[in-house]
Formats: sequence, structure tokens, C-alpha cells
Amino acid sequence: MDEDRDLDAELRALIAQMESDRVGATAPTRESLREVEREAAERRRGTPGARRARRTRRTAALVVVVIAVAGGLFYARGAGLLPSFLNGPDGTTVAEPSSATSRTPTPSAGGDRTSVSASAVPVSTTGSTPAARSAPTPAVTAGQKWPTPGLGAAASPLGHPPRVAHPSSHYRFLVLQKGSQHTPVAWDPCRQIHWVVNTSGMPAQGLTMLRQAFRALTTATGLSFVYDGTTKERSTFDRGVFQPKRYGNRWAPVLIEWFSPQQQHDFVGDVIGKGGPQPMYIVGGPEVYVSGEVEFDAPWMKRTLAQGQRATAEAVVLHELGHLIGLDHVTDTTQLMFARETPGIVHYGSGDLTGLARLGAGKCEPRL
Repeated sequence: MDEDRDLDAELRALIAQMESDRVGATAPTRESLREVEREAAERRRGTPGARRARRTRRTAALVVVVIAVAGGLFYARGAGLLPSFLNGPDGTTVAEPSSATSRTPTPSAGGDRTSVSASAVPVSTTGSTPAARSAPTPAVTAGQKWPTPGLGAAASPLGHPPRVAHPSSHYRFLVLQKGSQHTPVAWDPCRQIHWVVNTSGMPAQGLTMLRQAFRALTTATGLSFVYDGTTKERSTFDRGVFQPKRYGNRWAPVLIEWFSPQQQHDFVGDVIGKGGPQPMYIVGGPEVYVSGEVEFDAPWMKRTLAQGQRATAEAVVLHELGHLIGLDHVTDTTQLMFARETPGIVHYGSGDLTGLARLGAGKCEPRL
């Protein structure tokens, strides 16, 4: 050991030097700290586990967005707020057919009417002025999907419903206008309602009963009905409302048919008739019935007439035509629109007549 060395002094000097170096050192800047943080984050993101976690998060977020958007569109379209649009063959804007099932009553145990669904048609490019009733009907053009708007439409209703002597609240409508709690979907009172019959299976008195029933409806509604003769068309409530090859440039007439239970399985049991209308609409306008269909149990009709119970058979015809015009079943057994045949009830009751009068006061829609 060097006795001349002062170890304590050297230690003190070394400590002083270290302290001096620490004090004089430059503190790290914020930018350098951020750079270090970025480098650390890059290293973390580069790991396989981190990449998998990012993919999972992105996928989950995308699924949530898709579900939210789809749900919003479904609600908006169901509420009639957001129709889906396509371009028609003539360049007009056409809305896709939209089901009205949510507003259609479910058939009851007697189930003698069809479901009702509405479809949209093109807005007329020729304005809303009704065509003159005497004007010749334009020929159907290639690719035409709907009748020429306004054909056969008068400038004002062809008739008016009568004042009901004893109004009653015992009636129901098949369908209400979207967004309304009281206004029914109805036929256009400015147009004649045409009807045809497939006579296969029809009883001998069938046509006479139909003519009488439509006259009763004219009295009750003010609507005008026209018999166009017979047809070979048969269907099961899935017919087109525009059949230019069969009926020309117009809405298909109401089709009335006679089936056996073997042909129409709905007639196996206590159902003896079915009837219902088909509505259409211009986007932004009211729904309007333009066609429909009625079916009767032919063997039941023939047996009932053979037994001399013509009034009972006529009551069934009136009941089904009530559905065709837009009436639903009621729970009041004194009304003809009660779901089941009621002995002694063979004519429209006060509730039936009140509902029919309201259905005869629909709006004219020359754009259809």
C-alpha cells in the first residue's frame, strides 16, 4: 500500500466527478421519449398474437356495423319510410314489391279470405290527368310490366255510397292505409271494377247469384261493377294482376272460380269459400285495390241449391264478395261478415253496410 496516497481524498474526488457528470448530463427530450414509445409499440404490434387480436377486433366491429345497418334498413322499409328502387324499362322509377303481411290479419278458424299484399307500380310519366273513357286503349308495348296509367279512369267517382240508416261499429277492414288507424285500403271509385267467371264446376244458378250480389254491392258502396264474361284462367291465389296476353292493357279483372275440395284443399272441412282483393300503390300515394279473386266450394253450392236453400247460398256469395271489397270478419253473429254461417243471417247487417259505405268512399288514383 502506498502510504503517501490519501484514499479518502481520492474517494471524495471520484464521487464529486460522478456527481458532476450526472448534473451535466442532458435530459431526454419529449420527441426522443415519443420515438422510444413508437418503437416499443411497433415491436408489440409485430407479434403474431397482436396481429390476430387486431383482425378479431376488426371483424367484430364490421359485423356489428352490418347488423346495425341491415336492421335499420329493414325497419325503415317495413315502416314504409325507405322503399327500395329499381329502374323500369321505360326509365321511370319503380319500387320493388313489398309485403304487407304485417298489416294483414291472420285468417281465423273459418279462414275464407286470402292474404293481402301490396306492390308498387311506376309513377306515370304523362301526368295525373285521367284518360278519357272513350279513348282507344293503347296497345301493350314490349317489356311493359303494368297497365298504362289512368286508362278507364273518370274525372270523378262513378257513384257514391249511400247514407246508412242505422250506422254500426260492428265491421272491420282487411287492410288499413300505412300509418293510419282508421282509413281502409279501398277500390278506386273513379273506375269500373271488371269481373270474369270460370264456369267449370259452376252451379246452374251461379251466374245469376253473382249478378245479384254485385248489384247489392253497388247499392251498398256506390262502386260500379262490370261483367266481362267467362275465362279459362284458373289459379290458387297467386295470379298476376297484369296479364296483357289474356286481358289486354288493363288490370286483370276479378276472377271468380268454383272448385271441389279435391281441387282446392282449403275446402276440405268447413270452409266453403275464399275471397280477397289485391292492392297496388304509387310510391307516396295510397294503396288501391285493382284486382282480386273469389273461390267457392262447388259441390257444397250445388247441394245447398238442390235442397232449396238458395238464400243460404246467396249469403255465402255476399260474404265472400264482402271480403273482395275489403271487409274482414267480425265477432258479431248478427252481421253477414261473421266468420261462420249463421242461420237466418242472409243479408248484410248494419255493421256490414257501414263498412261497405266507407269502402265505397275511397280515393281516386289516376296514376295507377
